[in-house]
Amino acid sequence: MTVRTGKRQFEQNKFLICTHTNPSDKNGIDISTKSIYELLQNAGSDVTIFKAEIKNRAKNLHRFFVLLEIFFRLLTRIVQFQPDVVICSRMLPLGPIALFWSSVFGFRVIIQVNGIELQHSSEQKKYLKGLRKGVLKKIYNRADQLWANSKYTYRLLEEYGYNQTHIEIIHPFITLNAQKLAAQVNGRAGSKRFTLITATSVYSNKGIDLVMKALSKLEGVDWEYRIAGEPYNSGYEAIYERFARRLGIADKVKFLGCLDRTDLWTEMAHADLFVMPSRSLVNVAENFGTAFIEAQMFGVPCIGTDVGGIKEAIGEGGIVLENQDAEELTKLIKHLANNSEEWNRLSSCSLDRIDKNFIEQSRYQDIEKALTVLQQ
Repeated sequence: MTVRTGKRQFEQNKFLICTHTNPSDKNGIDISTKSIYELLQNAGSDVTIFKAEIKNRAKNLHRFFVLLEIFFRLLTRIVQFQPDVVICSRMLPLGPIALFWSSVFGFRVIIQVNGIELQHSSEQKKYLKGLRKGVLKKIYNRADQLWANSKYTYRLLEEYGYNQTHIEIIHPFITLNAQKLAAQVNGRAGSKRFTLITATSVYSNKGIDLVMKALSKLEGVDWEYRIAGEPYNSGYEAIYERFARRLGIADKVKFLGCLDRTDLWTEMAHADLFVMPSRSLVNVAENFGTAFIEAQMFGVPCIGTDVGGIKEAIGEGGIVLENQDAEELTKLIKHLANNSEEWNRLSSCSLDRIDKNFIEQSRYQDIEKALTVLQQ
């Protein structure tokens, strides 16, 4: 099977997206996969999804049989659909299987690289040393293309020695469907309270505790802090609730839980500031931060830390903290709460950079260029 030529890239190829989770709105990887699927659909592509998920806690023997089932189920889908290009939402578990079948059927394989799989977290460490690191590197280099979600992730790939000629940077973006949905969301209701929001999995590396510390010292500003997202592990939300009570600010901090996109965007649209001062834990960092560009879609300025690809995500639409300094964060929040001119400038920059760089029309060109390179 060969990649067809003679028409625009989106119309001339059949795309099979292999994902470890059904494209949803729960995290950045899910959103990125769903966005690419929608872009291909909107561009007139023949595109379908293959889902296969392995639970992290599955025993070795069970994992083997699950992988075997995925191996043959993917074969069935490939025979039925006959894709020209297979896109894997991440390397494991579907990357090696897709690459094996590509040697039989001749389709091209693209692997999305989100960065976390290259970092030394406790879950990924076993893949990043010795023989296993070498095997993973060999598998990555067998792919026809790697789509890095940020310049930061691109640099990680370079550091690990992956084939640079096969790497394309495809930033996360706001799809046409998302833009239409966001247009239906009402803007700020004119509340006198300065509202801050964090949208993320409630986890220790997201800096929620730092925001609370900063807010506990904030004087002269009537504020409220809203946190949207489900706990990464059970118990995290209760830990932060106790922390808020200990700081004496529990009445101003609200945990919203996991929201669907419309409700989340309504929260963002009503907020005055998006803040997520992530920290690196065991070399795990934010590799981009899709929530930052979602907030900026509504003209909401952002504050984040200089970790991973966050600076790339915030750009001119906010302020980047150089370190985890609660006092500095307090000063920044107070400055934006009391300085409407600076707030308006950042809000305008936010809207402008999203319109120019992070909507589907912008990424359309990037993906078309990547697909053109793919067939050469």
